[in-house]
Amino acid sequence: MNPALAGIAAILFYSLASYAPVRALANRTVARESNLARFTLPALLFHAIFVYGILGTSSGIDLSFFNVAALISLAITASMILASIQQPLHSLYLFVFLISILALSACLVANALVSVPTATPRSVSAPLLLHIVVSVVAYSILTLAACQSILVLTMEWRIRNRAAVELLRALPPLESLEAMLFRFLWWGLTILTVSIGTGFLFLADKFSAHLSQHHTVLSVASWVVYASLLAGHKKFGWRGVTTTRWSLVAFVLLALAYFGTKFVIELLLQRG
Repeated sequence: MNPALAGIAAILFYSLASYAPVRALANRTVARESNLARFTLPALLFHAIFVYGILGTSSGIDLSFFNVAALISLAITASMILASIQQPLHSLYLFVFLISILALSACLVANALVSVPTATPRSVSAPLLLHIVVSVVAYSILTLAACQSILVLTMEWRIRNRAAVELLRALPPLESLEAMLFRFLWWGLTILTVSIGTGFLFLADKFSAHLSQHHTVLSVASWVVYASLLAGHKKFGWRGVTTTRWSLVAFVLLALAYFGTKFVIELLLQRG
């Protein structure tokens, strides 16, 4: 199947899937799982076909900026679906659908424009592939944690200011949202630790050219903030605004590590 057609189909199904949570939010109700699954699963399938089609080339794997964005948005959606098996995550669906739609749209446009710089496709060894997979999973889970942090922060603000109380009835209790946030943070930090560890073990050029040292420093800085946040929660009971704000700070550092360096290298410096 043509990757572009798969990408367009994925955007269409994500858009259709967004209707159920938007309607539920407007009616102060919870979207039915059947309505969400009806469009989310086909969207995920076409998304996977699109990513598979754009990453694989005769010269190796093309891990250019927009291709990686499409790959990570796929992992975010898959992580959300898996996590929703344990606990409903209706409040996150709109966040994730929007991320996927934007990533797919940007990737389709970038791949259609010959003038947009891309990374040089290269063969990937088994250790490097392991590092890439672990890194993508870590980033996807911590993205869900960031979305959950925004939701918790917004809900706390509305409760304090007694704003749109009817809207809050359609969302899970604040305690449930915070509990899920900490699950995401613990899972994400654990996998991020493995990602950084495999990076030091397998990537001999981690402090070489192409700004890779910035990627390493920002990743480690993000890990330190996440670890400090969870240690403070465990020992001092940190929660609420303190938790959400610092988790967002850590995520910004991680986003700069993953995408900031690639943006500078490929789109500003135009190096493959």
